[in-house]
Amino acid sequence: MLPAMFLLRLLLAVATLALPLAARAQASQEVERQLREVTRPADMRMVAPHAPAERMKYSSRYWQEIHFYPAERPDPAPLVVLFGFHRRSAGYSADDWLRYRLNQNGISLAIVSYHSGRPRPGFEMENKARAIAYLRDRGAELGINPGRIVLAGGHDAALLGTNEAFLAASDVPIEAIRGVVCVNCTVLDIDREMARSDYVRGQLRRAYGREPEEYRPFSPVRHLAAPNAARFFLYALEDNEEAVASSQDFMRQLVGAGIPASLATFTDSREGALETFLFVEPGGAGSEVLQFIDQALVQ
Repeated sequence: MLPAMFLLRLLLAVATLALPLAARAQASQEVERQLREVTRPADMRMVAPHAPAERMKYSSRYWQEIHFYPAERPDPAPLVVLFGFHRRSAGYSADDWLRYRLNQNGISLAIVSYHSGRPRPGFEMENKARAIAYLRDRGAELGINPGRIVLAGGHDAALLGTNEAFLAASDVPIEAIRGVVCVNCTVLDIDREMARSDYVRGQLRRAYGREPEEYRPFSPVRHLAAPNAARFFLYALEDNEEAVASSQDFMRQLVGAGIPASLATFTDSREGALETFLFVEPGGAGSEVLQFIDQALVQ
């Protein structure tokens, strides 16, 4: 059997015969670039030190699972609960690096699995609240402090930090939520989002209901009266105009309601610029998130 590299180069040669000279050169350069991307060795600097997760079921369904990474410390560790945030490319994983940096700082991490179906409104929030309750109930066994928790994720983290009804249904006091990190959040004001276009309105109605009394419980800006999580940090990809605008508006409303909030943007990962890969370089991209978590859990 011919080696895969030889076959790919042969196909390139055959394909370029029928092209004009300039087009041939461009096609050749593009395939060569792809070859370099496919065959370039993994950069071990991009791979976080390995740590096995303790996998636990917080309820009976197959996807209701938590990956738990404990911090080693003599006293109960504060906890970050992460919902659905995942970035991986060329051996680099933001989840792995976040876990490593948190554990380095004596903070445990629990990653709650994500259900991608279209369940009834509130289903996801109820399950995430149930996962938090499960972790708190096992706090002594897991070596975590049930009263020092930061939530991290998207709309779901922002909503759990504002509408206490979802946490209260699982007997989780909102006072235990010391901070919320909201990454690339867009669905923060559902009324505003519905006004953007008929398409967006249709999507949101399918997810949260057609009438205001149905969908407004899922709009974080509608729940800024106390009690709330202690503080918020909005983090948005600088090229994601929708997320930046939505996060800016949410921050203004939080601050207007007397809730400490801040915002920062990050640059998408670029080859050859390690400081742009989240959490890899101390002081690089993501350092603002780690500083916020440290401050939220200390105070």
